Amino acid sequence: MSYEYRFEPGVEGARPLLLLHGTGGDRNSLVPVGRMISQNAPLLLPEGKFLEGGSVRRFFERFEEGVLNEDSLTHYTEELATWLQTTSESLGLDLNQMVGIGYSNGATTLGALMLLRPGLLRHVVLLRPMAPFIEPPAADLVGTRVLLLASLADAITPFQGAVDMRNILVERGAEAEMVSVPGGHSLTQKDFEAIQDWLG
Repeated sequence: MSYEYRFEPGVEGARPLLLLHGTGGDRNSLVPVGRMISQNAPLLLPEGKFLEGGSVRRFFERFEEGVLNEDSLTHYTEELATWLQTTSESLGLDLNQMVGIGYSNGATTLGALMLLRPGLLRHVVLLRPMAPFIEPPAADLVGTRVLLLASLADAITPFQGAVDMRNILVERGAEAEMVSVPGGHSLTQKDFEAIQDWLG
């Protein structure tokens, strides 16, 4: 259940950030994003294990664009959750303080993680997410804070997917805030400002 990952130490007392990349990314892809959000935070960046087409990294399999393999999603998300527990402990990172930040494929993975392992992460940012399950599992998400950032101009993960994800979270008791941002699927300064405001 091990994952290749990158760890960037931070300043003592700073909240650690867990960053999950999008399709085609790797353990290095979101280091600049992490540092745009916080110069002081420890950064933990796992690398997706599933290879689409033999070379494109993802955190789970999909059948086609926008059609997820839910069995694969469940399998890899459970693996990731177990890895996160052991790795955070070995690195001395407090999961209660950790902020999970996922982009695209990574955001959908974090959405699944909240539903499959409720309470593991209490602070989550979903950048361009889609709902991970057609019939989401029951989960008690009271005490979980989530920020969803989506763009009406996004042609890859449509805005409605983030709306659906927010509704699922709210129905399960999470405090979920959604912000519409420009830029399509790409991240912009507005994303970083919204995250910093939410964290602050």
